[in-house]
Amino acid sequence: EWYRTGDIVTAFERLEQEAGEKTMEKGGRAAAKAIPWPDGVAGVEERLAFLDDAHRDAYRDSEMDAPGGGYTFESTGDRSARVGLTNAYPYPDSFGRGAFKGVVDTTVGTMPVLEQVSSRGGERSAWKMEW
Repeated sequence: EWYRTGDIVTAFERLEQEAGEKTMEKGGRAAAKAIPWPDGVAGVEERLAFLDDAHRDAYRDSEMDAPGGGYTFESTGDRSARVGLTNAYPYPDSFGRGAFKGVVDTTVGTMPVLEQVSSRGGERSAWKMEW
């Protein structure tokens, strides 16, 4: 079943206010773990790059390229990346952080460390992530 984005955003904001950022981050991790990864998308780098496509495909009935905003990804090493949320990403940052953590945890079985960094053009928030 499909739901209006505005209704989901309101529910997520209320959940974060009532239950806290850690709960919302757990939701992001669970959402990332539920992504059906296509064959050949197996490593952390490949999955982080695919995350934006999976997020974009989750939205319907819009002429916009990314009606739900999106994720940014830049590999910075064998076990590190710079990740972010676009300006149009409607959900709390804690949900996005959780999604990044869920991708890494599902892929290599370890929880990454995220450190806030300055956002770049088109980004609302960004982190240096190491695993």
